[in-house]
Amino acid sequence: NVPEVKVISPNGGERLSGQVTVRWSGSDADGDRLSYTVLFSPDNGANWEPLAGDLTTTSYPWDISRLQGTQYLIKVIATDGINTSRDTSDAPFQIVSGPNPLTTAIETLLDQIGAEGWELVQLNFRPQQMIGFWKQPAD
Repeated sequence: NVPEVKVISPNGGERLSGQVTVRWSGSDADGDRLSYTVLFSPDNGANWEPLAGDLTTTSYPWDISRLQGTQYLIKVIATDGINTSRDTSDAPFQIVSGPNPLTTAIETLLDQIGAEGWELVQLNFRPQQMIGFWKQPAD
C-alpha cells in the first residue's frame, strides 16, 4: 500500500522566526517502516530545497533565523522503500528575521513618554489582545 503523510506544521498562515519544529504524521496500512524526506520552498513551490532526508521520526528542528520571506512551503515525502507519497503545506507561511517592527515601535513610544530603560521581555498576541511583559531598569 501507498504510505499516507500529512504536514501538520507549519501548514500555512504562520509567522515564524528563530527555531521551529517541522511536524507531520505518517502511516502505512501494511505496517511497513517509513522514512521521510523534508523539503522547503522559499517561493510558493516554484523551487524546492532539501532540508533533511532519511528521517524515521515525524518531526525535524529547523533553524530559520537567517531566512526571510512570505512564500515558504514545506513538503514531506514518505516512502516504505517501494511506494511513495507526499504532502505540502496547505498555504504559504512567513519567516521573519531581525527585530519585530511592532516591538520596535512600542519601545520607541515608551522612550518618547519618558519610560526610557524599560526592556520588553516578551510580547504575546491573542485574538483582540496584546500582552507585553516589561522589566524595570536597574538603578
